[in-house]
Amino acid sequence: MRSWQRRTAAVLGVLAMCAAMQAIARAQSAEELVIRNLSARGGAAKLKALPGLRINARVLLPTAGIEFPVVITTKRPNWFYQESTIRGQKVIAGFDGEKGWIVNPLMGGLAPQEMQGSRLEMLKRSLDLAGPLVDYKAKGTTVEVAGHDTLEGKAVTKLKVTPKDGLVEYFYVDDETGLETKTIKQIKDGDGITTLETRYSNYESVAGVMMPHIVEQKAAGQILQFTIEHVEIAAPDDTLFKMPTR
Repeated sequence: MRSWQRRTAAVLGVLAMCAAMQAIARAQSAEELVIRNLSARGGAAKLKALPGLRINARVLLPTAGIEFPVVITTKRPNWFYQESTIRGQKVIAGFDGEKGWIVNPLMGGLAPQEMQGSRLEMLKRSLDLAGPLVDYKAKGTTVEVAGHDTLEGKAVTKLKVTPKDGLVEYFYVDDETGLETKTIKQIKDGDGITTLETRYSNYESVAGVMMPHIVEQKAAGQILQFTIEHVEIAAPDDTLFKMPTR
């Protein structure tokens, strides 16, 4: 066989293999796709063992032309602390498992304020360290295959994830890697529903867990772009997450 024929045969073989892998992925059940996704992320055991994370990132608000650094600290089960420096002012926010709060001098005050509404709901639904697919049955969540699509040229399978509260979330899982490339969540906003769309890319391993290092969120006409510069495993003292007294 001539060299060009061998090269053509090799290319066709690779293409056929990729097509076969995508066909297999698309034939999988919802349960099989969940298992594949969790395995791609590092495995359910590692995800459940994470005590907490400290994330250093830069945030860009394209519509406002503002970029600023942020440090996000989380701790199991769902505690959260964020510190940003915007236009020379320090903005901090937290959630201690029950109460969300914020100190924002850019809004004219130094006193801590309780967080309310859609912002609090979006925060609370993002604070499951392992993610909603880990032990989803025990959480009362149902998962079903909702179709197939192409996202930025890559074949994806769409999973419909319905928790006990009925607020649906869609996972777009890459057929090749098994990792999610996009999620769309429904968030309560007063008497209505707000949609939060999040895109994930540039996955890197952190202590054996695959984590995206570029994240873009869209909600209520606003866009946030996160470029994650460093992630470390952390388990800070509980007092960090408590609402300041003044």
